[in-house]
Amino acid sequence: MRYTILFFLLFVVAVGNALRCMVLTDIKKQPENCGKGEVYCVTYKMKTRVKKFCATKFDCKRISSMALPGEKVTCCDKDMCNA
Repeated sequence: MRYTILFFLLFVVAVGNALRCMVLTDIKKQPENCGKGEVYCVTYKMKTRVKKFCATKFDCKRISSMALPGEKVTCCDKDMCNA
């Protein structure tokens, strides 16, 4: 019984510590809890649209390096920092 309670508490703490970002796509705009390893909120401003999503550190660097002239990528690491 103790292990069940301990596991439950660890799960709640782990889920409670997830980064929360605004997610904006062509069909959706809502806050979401990021997945494991996704430690950045990203705002990707293209010429005609904006995308917002959760990303890993690697993905954030990769997306930033691949941005075309006139596009802007911003990565931040606080809850809802891309809202």
